[in-house]
Amino acid sequence: LLVPELVRRRPSAQGTAGEGRLVPTGRELLQMLWVNAAITLSLVLFRSADMAQAGAIFARMVTAPWQAGDHGWWLGPAALAAFPVLVEWGMRRHPHGLAIGRWPVALRWTIYLALILAFVVHGNVESREFVYFQF
Repeated sequence: LLVPELVRRRPSAQGTAGEGRLVPTGRELLQMLWVNAAITLSLVLFRSADMAQAGAIFARMVTAPWQAGDHGWWLGPAALAAFPVLVEWGMRRHPHGLAIGRWPVALRWTIYLALILAFVVHGNVESREFVYFQF
């Protein structure tokens, strides 16, 4: 069923998204959110032990988003979705999201330390078997 869709020639992306604009158009924003959602959903499928666990995670994402924290039911999912989109939009002319070599040293180190702190505070430090050993 998907073969015609895969074979059909589509125009390739040309240029930089949002060239000359500070904010994306509605279409560009929806495209970025779609890619972010597709990657997030694929990561859930990849890291789940089985389809039942993946289904439970998807169900909880939709039915219990308020359990993300005490800041309101929408803040956790919105921040998780908005952060990578904002970084990607802000760094769209650079090779990657941390290409900040020309920024002031104090600002660069503030960003680096904030990322390290986020990993330390919110990171999962439990010892687990390497994912590819499960196959």
